[in-house]
Amino acid sequence: MKTKLFLLLMVPLLMVSSVFPDDLWEEEYPNGNSINNIAIQGNYVWCASEGSLVRWDKRDGSYKQYTVKDGLLASRTKTVFVDRDDNVWIGSLRGVQKYDGTSFANYTMETGELPDEYVLAIGQAPDGTMWFGTYGGLVSFDGESWSHFISGDDNPGIPEIYYVSSITVDKNGVIWFPYIANNAYKGIMSFDGKAWTYYTPQNSELITNNIFRIAVDDNNIKWIGTATGLQSFDDETWNTHELPDYKYNLSITDLDIDKNGNVWLATMPGLVSMVPFYPDEKKSILRYDGTTWSELPLNDYLHIPIKGFLHIAVDDEGTPWFVSLNNGFDAHTLYSYDESGLTEYLVEGPRSYIFKDLFVDRNNAKWFGTSYGICKYENGSWEDLLYILPQDEYRYETYQGERHYNSMYFTETNNIESITQDHDGVLWFATGFGIRSFDGTTWTQYSEVNVDVIPNTASLFAFVGVDNNNVKYFLSPKFLLKYDGQIWERDDWLKDNFSSGNMLMGFTYAAIDHENVLWLINYEGKVVRYDGDSWDVFLEDTTGITGMGYCCAVDQNNVKWFGTRGGLYSFDGVSWKTHLNEEVAGSNITIPNIIVDENNVLWIINNKQLQSYDGNSLVTYIDELSGFTLRMALDHDGYIWICGLEGASSNGMVSFNKNAAMTAVDSENKLPVAVNITGNYPNPFNPSTTINFALNDGGFTSVLIYNIMGQKVRTLVSEFLNPGVHEIVWDGRDESGNAVSSGVYMCRLKMGEQAVTKQMMMLK
Repeated sequence: MKTKLFLLLMVPLLMVSSVFPDDLWEEEYPNGNSINNIAIQGNYVWCASEGSLVRWDKRDGSYKQYTVKDGLLASRTKTVFVDRDDNVWIGSLRGVQKYDGTSFANYTMETGELPDEYVLAIGQAPDGTMWFGTYGGLVSFDGESWSHFISGDDNPGIPEIYYVSSITVDKNGVIWFPYIANNAYKGIMSFDGKAWTYYTPQNSELITNNIFRIAVDDNNIKWIGTATGLQSFDDETWNTHELPDYKYNLSITDLDIDKNGNVWLATMPGLVSMVPFYPDEKKSILRYDGTTWSELPLNDYLHIPIKGFLHIAVDDEGTPWFVSLNNGFDAHTLYSYDESGLTEYLVEGPRSYIFKDLFVDRNNAKWFGTSYGICKYENGSWEDLLYILPQDEYRYETYQGERHYNSMYFTETNNIESITQDHDGVLWFATGFGIRSFDGTTWTQYSEVNVDVIPNTASLFAFVGVDNNNVKYFLSPKFLLKYDGQIWERDDWLKDNFSSGNMLMGFTYAAIDHENVLWLINYEGKVVRYDGDSWDVFLEDTTGITGMGYCCAVDQNNVKWFGTRGGLYSFDGVSWKTHLNEEVAGSNITIPNIIVDENNVLWIINNKQLQSYDGNSLVTYIDELSGFTLRMALDHDGYIWICGLEGASSNGMVSFNKNAAMTAVDSENKLPVAVNITGNYPNPFNPSTTINFALNDGGFTSVLIYNIMGQKVRTLVSEFLNPGVHEIVWDGRDESGNAVSSGVYMCRLKMGEQAVTKQMMMLK
């Protein structure tokens, strides 16, 4: 192995910061499918989700989403509660709000009402006082004043509380909640406004410290959902209620009591113990009337595998509403069940709010890799694509002498880490359990089950790329896998030379350059090069790279670019250059993603900013991105799609008009005209016309048709063209093949920074 030394250069930057109008954002796509909590208000079911607040109408199944544009403090909402006056209270990562059906009243840490901005639980006392669970303790609001009951050195009488996950207020106004301290379940805590009472298996008949939810019935009996079963407590006596003929622990995640006094239970196997799941272990919605247990026949209706259920609420008609935890990360689906069967409620868009990768295919369809499957967006429609692991691909193991399956393989199969498309148009997906491909019709799964070179100890893949010879590259935590369409090959150099403690030994992303060379950057900022035969490592004293490595990209001149938590760097094959670091641009630089457009301009996410960089000038287009943005992609219409761990903006995934933004920045510095539409004939025309245009230089060229309102009608050209005279026929139809109506249309020719528009007329 050779370590090569190169000259480190610092490139000066022209820093330009700009503010742009909202119309540069084409669309925003708030996510509402990862549900954290539910509440019922008459005909409405409210869902606090990771991407919006969603209100479902029980009467017709319609929904309305609320985001920051509608008044929310944050689109990532954690809990929702309906008070006795029919106000909706929303807890989020920014505070708490009261919604009266018209406007929001906000209570935050900044305005002084809250000691902590994370509001995770809400309840109401008989006297109308509102109670809120936060990180650190409880907060109350009596309509006029706020009181804080937060653990810490300044409050020696308050027990140490890590966070309050749920709140129940009994008929006497006593607050009950699962006691969580030192990031662990510790039993039950109650608070009567003066004294704190602590219940554990050591000082009471409580069966476990792992308590998840508490509900109170009309007789003031506390019903307690635990990791090992159901208990009740009437302030004197503890009772344990066992589910007959059930040999496993009954983990109860939530419970509610209907108007007839029945206790409804949401269950999930192995919630705290993390014992591997048994195939016959119950994942049920149960009802208990104090004597008899009954179970909803959900397995007859569920079409996707689930881990269990998280939340439950019963409406005035006795219909249970509940949320499943699906076999994936942060994928929570809302259901109701009545005499007609099971009804599923989905907000249009991805199931999960955690985006791992984003890819635009040759047909301009957007493919999103999420923690819970693949989501495709094309022509204004969303499609969720889940892979149901066949039984012959189960990973079975033995636990305590019994055979069970490891549920992580169900979870990881739909954990999509990376997406690409090969030269044959086949899409490839690197997942948490193997590799998948899709040829437009058929899905194929590659894992330890059917590929010999994939060992049964490493089925996680975090990157997929395709070189110029159509060879597919897959990175796992322990090896590099290559597939030429016939033969699979494995290289174990990474495992032999780097610690496997971190995913991909700390390698977070990769890129393949024009010479079929693979480049990687790791958490320590080390760069690794693989040319198909040998590996080279480049250290900081060579590259000048500092900070945790996040991403790499290759531009049209085969220059390699690297983004880190600390800077932007490049390597042209001879010299390493530092383009952006704390010395040049100030502190707090984090670049998780880089894409290169057709003009060889880099687009980067830098913390909360979207920026472009042409090698000299760094331009900021927007500085309001929120969450942890991970991925970007450029579509064929010039829109940058942005998504990430928590959504790209306060409203979730967004698309940004790159061309309009660059025009706004550079409107006074146009280059000499190098493209021209020489004419179209006939004009006026019906039904078709031939458009002639000339290019002084070769480059990526687009010819687009717009209507008089500026809406795109048709893409005629989107490809690399050589210099010279060209012609293209427009048949007078839109993208869907429909004949357009009479009127004025605009033909826009663009190559690089050059653009020209010509007016045409259709007459029928």
